[in-house]
Amino acid sequence: MNIVRWEIREMYSYGRGIYGYILDSLETTSPTYQTGQFMTVLLDYEGAIYRRAYPIYTVPGIDDGLGILVRSDTHYSFEAHIHETWEPGTQIFTYPPTGKMLLETPPDEGRLIICIAEHPFSASIYPLIKQILHTEPDSQIHLLYQSPNEKEVLFQKELKALQTAFHMHFRWESFYTEPHYNPAQPIPHRQLTIETIAQSLSDYDPSDQGIQVFICGSNQFTRMAVVAARITGYREDILRWQLFSPDIITAPAEMQPQDEYKITLYYGVKCYEFYSRPDESLIDSISHHKLDIPYSCRGGTCGECAVIVRKGDYIMTKNEVLKTQDLKENQVLLCTCFAKSDLEVCFPNYVYLSLGDKLMWD
Repeated sequence: MNIVRWEIREMYSYGRGIYGYILDSLETTSPTYQTGQFMTVLLDYEGAIYRRAYPIYTVPGIDDGLGILVRSDTHYSFEAHIHETWEPGTQIFTYPPTGKMLLETPPDEGRLIICIAEHPFSASIYPLIKQILHTEPDSQIHLLYQSPNEKEVLFQKELKALQTAFHMHFRWESFYTEPHYNPAQPIPHRQLTIETIAQSLSDYDPSDQGIQVFICGSNQFTRMAVVAARITGYREDILRWQLFSPDIITAPAEMQPQDEYKITLYYGVKCYEFYSRPDESLIDSISHHKLDIPYSCRGGTCGECAVIVRKGDYIMTKNEVLKTQDLKENQVLLCTCFAKSDLEVCFPNYVYLSLGDKLMWD
């Protein structure tokens, strides 16, 4: 996979500890991207290279430049470092945009897009809404948005502007878990639950061919929304979700330590051979051998480490991004994949570039 150089053009604050960075490509050919994708940043911090996926919150063809959203209120110290050091003119390094949370090809007639989002994980939802409203005059958006209060809605100003401009096509329901108390205009405490989500989804026909459901939030919230959609009759192939707080991946109970299996991994023009125990994920084995391959979340949620299995047997314990067609093509996630035999795997269409100990460029 090519590494892309960018320069920060502008930065914006979108609430407490949340910043947007507008980037200009420094490459001869600027990378293209799709609405709903994310980008994995490579950060040289305290002598190590960190990879972290951040959502792209701009829309190609509508916004000037590509923007990523970064939170500093996480437990990752290098994200606080980002906000201390990044400014206009700073150069950063990333992998090309990727991700599975994408819109299907527009139908001939209008369609319905239902978005279920939780603050502050809702960055991927906003550009989807913006693209639909600006490019599909016959389509409808229904947004269910949960935040602590009315002041902490991510992209509140932008969403209100879209609601005003497209009021016939944009339905927005707000749910506040800790609303600010105003005696003159009291706001009730409302929370998205399986019941409230299912009730809203029941307003529509889940068999409608033009419907899609996008879910973005914490693990618990996302799983709750997925369950609500399933019990309401929504098909698996029209659900899209993205998590930003991955679980710790553990080996299945039957995968006990024993003789190691040989793993052959093709990454662009490179071929790596290493050994992996049945009780450790392939990404853990790769880390132990200090091989430089793309990954980000290490929890089965971002899709950055998706590979194709050419030979061998395995178990994949968690998958939040690969769809039915991907699985038919023998795609797996290295971070949640455990070998049951010798394996041969490859990254599709990647070009290798070694980082070494530091980010180095010819």
